[in-house]
Amino acid sequence: MECEVFLDTPISALRGQSKSLISRLLNATKVIPSPSGLPRDWRGLADIAGCNHSLHAGCGDPTASVLAFWQRSQPTIAQLIDALKDIDRWDVIDDSLQLLESDAKDYAERLQVSRQPCIEDDNNDDSILTVDDVQCIESCGKPQYYDAFLLYDDSDEEFAMTILEKLEDDYKMKLCTKDRDLIGGLSFEHEAIMQLIRYRCGRLIVVVSPSFLNSPANQFLLTFAQALGIEQRQRKIIPCVYSNFQLPLQLRYYFILNFGRSTRQWNFWQQLSQSIRASNVRMITNGEVSSRPVISREEPRSITNGKHSTPIAITETKTVKEPETSLSMKENELPKDIEERFSYSIEKNVFIKEEETAYIQSLNEKVPKMSSSSSILTKLLSSRSIIAKSFFKKKKKLVKVLAE
Repeated sequence: MECEVFLDTPISALRGQSKSLISRLLNATKVIPSPSGLPRDWRGLADIAGCNHSLHAGCGDPTASVLAFWQRSQPTIAQLIDALKDIDRWDVIDDSLQLLESDAKDYAERLQVSRQPCIEDDNNDDSILTVDDVQCIESCGKPQYYDAFLLYDDSDEEFAMTILEKLEDDYKMKLCTKDRDLIGGLSFEHEAIMQLIRYRCGRLIVVVSPSFLNSPANQFLLTFAQALGIEQRQRKIIPCVYSNFQLPLQLRYYFILNFGRSTRQWNFWQQLSQSIRASNVRMITNGEVSSRPVISREEPRSITNGKHSTPIAITETKTVKEPETSLSMKENELPKDIEERFSYSIEKNVFIKEEETAYIQSLNEKVPKMSSSSSILTKLLSSRSIIAKSFFKKKKKLVKVLAE
């Protein structure tokens, strides 16, 4: 790799492994100052970056906090190496040089080749929002499309960079971040981020933390994404946490992906990648009807004739296609098949009724002892034909018992 390209690479291109190594070497407090008088730890780097020690002393990783503050002015790897020389930390340069070269090479490749398909846009100048758009516009005349936008606070940068590397390296996704991907010269940073979230990013990954929620800018973008999800009728926000704290009301009812959760069936990275890739399921509209046959069952009805009622047997039919009739039907306009089936059921049950009555009379003649029971049996037969049929199947056994 050319030395000039390497040195001109911005430190925002550094990946999590490089930043973690630099943090581990500079976080330890050094008593003896450098020949230039600067502290030989993260405090010396903070002096060069122009930030106050007290603002970062309480952080768990002060070096990462200083780097996040410094990269707002877009320093290069050459400036980082010069700063390490000024605080007399040649050991940090030697240990991290190979990782810095790898990060610079990866950054250069991303500028040259786009790994995801682009989307159409007629106004090229207004569409150039990220460094990937520059090459993408030149190659196909369309800006870059991203799988997700990664939104995080500066204090959560280490965990955010871990997400970025894991999804891009292992899951071959294309993510967009504010510090790494936005081009310089944009008039309104938040307006550009809103355009990316709305039109150019499928999802919004949010690293939620107490410091994130204390930022008015982050709160605004989160609220915008929630409103956008309602407008587009899709699941837009994927909230992630790596520590336990009280969630605000606006996020309390989301399913949160917790990096610290440890169960046998829980895989944070697989869950996150599938949440990004999951497409919206097409719902069945009112005009679409399933062609599967429907089983319809008619309830027992009765035809009243004086004091007696004749039950109609239950019929079961498969409805393949509903007849095309108007909602309101006039009298005597029932479909012919329903009318025939209806009359057949009545005739069949009347015939069964005549058989039942004749059989009771024959029992009264043969077995006198049944005279008191025949009235009960008659009522039973007139009310429930199904019970009567069950009785007829065991008629021989019943006659034998009553005769005894």
